[in-house]
Amino acid sequence: MTKFETQLRQTKALIKSAIILSRAPIRFIILGNDDTVLHALEAFVSEWPPHLRSRLTLSYRPVFIPEGWHLMDLYEKCATEKLFLPWVLPEFDAVVYMDTDQVFMRPPEHLTEHFKYFDKKQVLGVAPVDGFYMQFNTKARNNELWNHQ
Repeated sequence: MTKFETQLRQTKALIKSAIILSRAPIRFIILGNDDTVLHALEAFVSEWPPHLRSRLTLSYRPVFIPEGWHLMDLYEKCATEKLFLPWVLPEFDAVVYMDTDQVFMRPPEHLTEHFKYFDKKQVLGVAPVDGFYMQFNTKARNNELWNHQ
């Protein structure tokens, strides 16, 4: 399976989890470096029942990295894109950024309800990492610290 196919499969699961758990309209803005992903997702969604399909809006925007930023030497484009959301999505005052390897376990509105607790100075909310990745990262960090003493 290619990286594109893996990302597409994960994105389908993410969108499906959001729409199944929510009763509200949902907008997904796909940020990527290949606009064919939008067509593939639209084809996938076109097979859904109308009552689900009518609540979903999909759109695509290319990844944006400002000139002079050399983050591509460290990470892939999509991994750094969340740093530039204010420039990529200037018309929105609040967004939830989801990587493709995530799914919703509760309705997305449970997450967006937290925006009402932000004051005028807050621009970012972060959720803790839990489970497999946290265990892996903690072990890796501990091993690194232990071996460098």
